[in-house]
Amino acid sequence: MKDPLQYTRSPYEILGVQINADSKQIFSAFIASTAKPGTDKSEIKRAFDILSNPQERAFVDLFLYHEPFLNQLIPSIDGDGTQLRDNRMDIAQVWSNIQKQAFPKFAATHGLALLWYTWALYCEEENFSKKEKFTSAPPLTQLWSNTISHWVYLMK
Repeated sequence: MKDPLQYTRSPYEILGVQINADSKQIFSAFIASTAKPGTDKSEIKRAFDILSNPQERAFVDLFLYHEPFLNQLIPSIDGDGTQLRDNRMDIAQVWSNIQKQAFPKFAATHGLALLWYTWALYCEEENFSKKEKFTSAPPLTQLWSNTISHWVYLMK
């Protein structure tokens, strides 16, 4: 599941495949996508190249929420991104508590790393655009500090 604050399409969305798609499904989707009129062939080719390369695909996967991880957390998101948008600070607090109580809890750490990362990027972009402002957002420096600390933990 993609964070609701992420506005760019993932390679999976571009090709219209699930995150667990195998190489045959990815290739079939690539062929079908290039045959559609009015599609951006360079975007489709780039998505195919990324999903065909195990290292690049793993990097893309790292920046997506995974249902098995989300199902371990309360509140359960169940593929409903509106909760992440509307109750972001509350969810961050609950997930932080889960992370502290069940340390080390990879699902909570990964969820928080993504939550802080996408929130920080969104707040940086909203400074340069007319996007909806988060009035309850922590300062940008705190968002990036939280992001970095969680990603560092995941790299250990």
